[in-house]
Amino acid sequence: MKTRKTLAFATAALTAFMPLSYAGTALNNIPAVSAEEQAAAVNLPEWVPSNFKEALDFRNRYGATHIEDGFLCVLFTERNSHSEEDEDQYSVIEGTMVEDGSGMKEEHGLVTMELYHHTFTSDELDLPSGPQFEVVVYKAKKAGEFNVRLFDKALENTDCIMPSYSFSVSDKLEIIETDLHAWVPDCSTEFENYKNKYGEVGTYEGKYLTFCMESNAGTPYNWTDFGHNTEGGILGNYGSFDCSPVNAMPLEGGKINTINVYFPEKDGPATVSWKLAKTFGDEEVAETLSANCIITDDASAILLGNNVRIKFVDSETGDLLNFPNEKEPVMFFPTIGYKTEDGSYIYADLALGVDSNPYIWKTTHHKADLFDLDQIQQSSIPEGYTLTGNYREIKEYDNGALDYTFKVSKFVAGDITGDGKTSILDAVTLQNWLIGSEGTTLNNAGAADINGDGKINVLDLCCIKQILLNSNQNSDQKPTDPTPDENTDHFNAEYIRTYINTSDTDITFPGHVIIKSQKEFEAFLNKYGSSGISDKTKKLFADAKAKYTDEWFSDNSLFIALLQEGSGSIKHVVTNVTNDEVTIERWSPMVQTADMAWWCILVEGDKSLTFSENTKLVMKTVEGPMSDN
Repeated sequence: MKTRKTLAFATAALTAFMPLSYAGTALNNIPAVSAEEQAAAVNLPEWVPSNFKEALDFRNRYGATHIEDGFLCVLFTERNSHSEEDEDQYSVIEGTMVEDGSGMKEEHGLVTMELYHHTFTSDELDLPSGPQFEVVVYKAKKAGEFNVRLFDKALENTDCIMPSYSFSVSDKLEIIETDLHAWVPDCSTEFENYKNKYGEVGTYEGKYLTFCMESNAGTPYNWTDFGHNTEGGILGNYGSFDCSPVNAMPLEGGKINTINVYFPEKDGPATVSWKLAKTFGDEEVAETLSANCIITDDASAILLGNNVRIKFVDSETGDLLNFPNEKEPVMFFPTIGYKTEDGSYIYADLALGVDSNPYIWKTTHHKADLFDLDQIQQSSIPEGYTLTGNYREIKEYDNGALDYTFKVSKFVAGDITGDGKTSILDAVTLQNWLIGSEGTTLNNAGAADINGDGKINVLDLCCIKQILLNSNQNSDQKPTDPTPDENTDHFNAEYIRTYINTSDTDITFPGHVIIKSQKEFEAFLNKYGSSGISDKTKKLFADAKAKYTDEWFSDNSLFIALLQEGSGSIKHVVTNVTNDEVTIERWSPMVQTADMAWWCILVEGDKSLTFSENTKLVMKTVEGPMSDN
């Protein structure tokens, strides 16, 4: 909670408040609930304050509100007058606005039940200016909206607005704070956490511009706005919010934490600058903070110069899609290259997990000599969607910010050509692409991964043929089945990126081994698959170990290619398999990441294939990025 002056300003701008009396009921006449009675009736969480010290700690850790374990705790900071006649000066009001036919009125306890209500005063504090804390705990009892506010009888006839907080309750009885303080810090701990995450100057979800400003009390230095320029764009100001530590005893000096919040009002460029300077005498500037902004998207977004914004939109409607999320981020492998004096490049090896839409990446890498978000995992795109055609738009703003918009399309499984249906043409196209026919591309690559395993291979070709077969059977038509190239249906390839200790192996890269039994495969794993570079790699090896049993080897054979690459950007595709040779295309892009990569490619052949010591590994290098794969 803030000081009265700050809270009065902030809440006046953000929250609608009710009159001090309504429908004939004086708000200060609403009875308080006995803390002792309620404490005996309910088991409250340990984080709910039960004395003055705990209330002080709560105030500096959580601010005015905290929701956890299904409980809402609201803490108001009041003036400790130590006067008996002022003991009932404050009231805490909870209410929900309802319509009763003659207008709107406020009902209390409609959405929540009050479980605990107590005021804590320090017994050791004997100063009229000291704080006291009024703590109230609520639990939801039905879906709806409600408001909790402090009422001060001494301010009843003034224009000063007391602090107020808004909440909603879901059908699952989950309480959610809906006012600005759901994310704006209002205590020292939240201030430090916010500053560490978003910086002294940053944007919250790309929608609000924030300045985190610190100064020392008892000095002549204060923060002032010295440059709020609009060049077409307009920023509104919610005001300054005090996040300074609260102390039991008044202190000389101490730290002052303030966060200043702006919101977009009109598209265009705009700049805001603050300075920490002396308030009297010769001006002496100790620190400055500036934001060079672009306001865009009909005044719904703010981009700073160090922002790269990534968006996923529906290719038809342009609407933002409700993915990705924290559990299933979309993975990017940006191309970031810095040019050296000899004209070569040093590349940054970086993986970027995009877990919100839009996603704001605060970075300086976009100023590199080479920068692009050109490598995206199609397998990260949700099932039923694909990146197709000219799916990416890039926009650079005058302040240096970048916009990457990825257009995502819905697809019909197997519709590789993108004509809205699955036909023989799709099967032929995929077959030609798998065998490496010149000029063959997958216009709708996402639709080709029919079995959803993140790979495009002969298993997907089999799925397309099954779709066509079922479709023709249902329509009483005889299916026309394309004739695949010899062996196309008789192998499957698994690509596992791993780590191979080159000082402890006799393999010459590229190399291969033939595995004929479960025991041989387990020996291979002990040598080459014991340490993966990621949990995903370890899981792939574990799945393979469980799969390749002696029973499996009775009907199948296994050819393992071992590859070493100077860059993880180089990709591989097994294009043809016979008894005599296994052919792998090696796709080498012009711009690559500077990271070593080792690959184990497990090529499974059914009983029509017999791998032997005479089976050769054939590598074919293709320059340029892998086509839609």
